[in-house]
Amino acid sequence: NGVGLEVLGGSNYTVKNNIFANNGGGYASVFKETLNGVYDYNNYYSTKQKLVRIGGIDYTDINSFQTAIGQEANSLAKNPFYTSDSLLQANQVLLNDAAQSGTGITTDIDLTTRETTPDFGAMEYTPCAQDAGVNEFVGLVNPLSVGSQTIKVELQNQGTNPLSSVIIHWEVNGVAQESFSWSGSLAYKANELVSVGTYTFAGGESYKLKAWTESPNGGLDCNQYNDTTKAFDLATPMCGIYTIGGAEPDFTNFTDAAIALNNAGITCPVIFEVRDGVYDEQIKLYEIKGSSEVNTITFRGESRDSSLVQLHYSTS
Repeated sequence: NGVGLEVLGGSNYTVKNNIFANNGGGYASVFKETLNGVYDYNNYYSTKQKLVRIGGIDYTDINSFQTAIGQEANSLAKNPFYTSDSLLQANQVLLNDAAQSGTGITTDIDLTTRETTPDFGAMEYTPCAQDAGVNEFVGLVNPLSVGSQTIKVELQNQGTNPLSSVIIHWEVNGVAQESFSWSGSLAYKANELVSVGTYTFAGGESYKLKAWTESPNGGLDCNQYNDTTKAFDLATPMCGIYTIGGAEPDFTNFTDAAIALNNAGITCPVIFEVRDGVYDEQIKLYEIKGSSEVNTITFRGESRDSSLVQLHYSTS
C-alpha cells in the first residue's frame, strides 16, 4: 500500500529527472487531483504496473498517462534495477544519459558530477560493455486466461557493446522451464520482444514467474543487478471447491487464496475447505470480480469443526 510520490495539493511544482519506483507492488505515484506544474523526464515503476493514480483513476501504462495529462512526453516506465532497497543506484541503461540538462543540479546525491546529459534519478550510472537483462514479462495481466499461453519477455541490451546472443532462463512457481537461446543483433540501449516458450495455466491457481539472462555474447555478464525480472500475484479465475492447508492443498494458506481471489475473481460459487490447523496471517479481501448473491464465496472447516481451525495474526 506504499506510494513512491504522493501529491495531495498545491501547484506550480517542477518535477523532473526523478525515479518513482515501488518494488512492493503499490503505486509509483498518487495525485489527489490533476497535475499542477511541470512534469517531465520522470521514470515511473511498479511491480504490479500501478504507475499512477490521479483523482481516483489508475494508469497502468505510460502512454495512457501521458495522453491523459498532456505532460511527461519524455518520461518512461522501466524497472530501474536498484542495487538494493537501501542503495538506490539504478542499473537500467535506458535511464542513462536520458534526463534533461540545464536544471541547475550539477552533482548527484553522492556529490558525483552530473554528466552533460544526466541520468534519471539521484545517482549517476555508467553502463559496462557486455551486459544483458530482461526488463519485464509482456502480455501477462490479471486475470490470466486458463490454458496454454506463449510467454514473452522484453530482452534488453544493457551494455555498450552490441548484443548478438544470450541465454534466457525462466521459471514458474519456482519450477524451471526450458531455457531459450536467443541470437540476433541489439545495439546499445535496444530491446526486443522474445517468445521464450509456452506454459499451460490451470484454473483457480496463483502464479509467480521469473526470467533472467546468462552468457551475453557467450561470455560473462559485467552487471548482474539488471539480469532478472519477476511477475507475481498473477492468477486464473476460480470456480468450485478448493482446499487450504494440510497435505497437497490447492492453497498453502489464506494469503495465497486471497491473492487469487483479489487478482482473478471467480466464475461460479467457490468454497474453500480449510484443513485443521493454526493459520498465523493477516488477509484483505476486496471487491471480488464475478462474485454475487449467486456466485458466493465460502470459507469453512473441512472437518466441520470450527474449533480446529484458527486464523489469527500475532504481533509483537
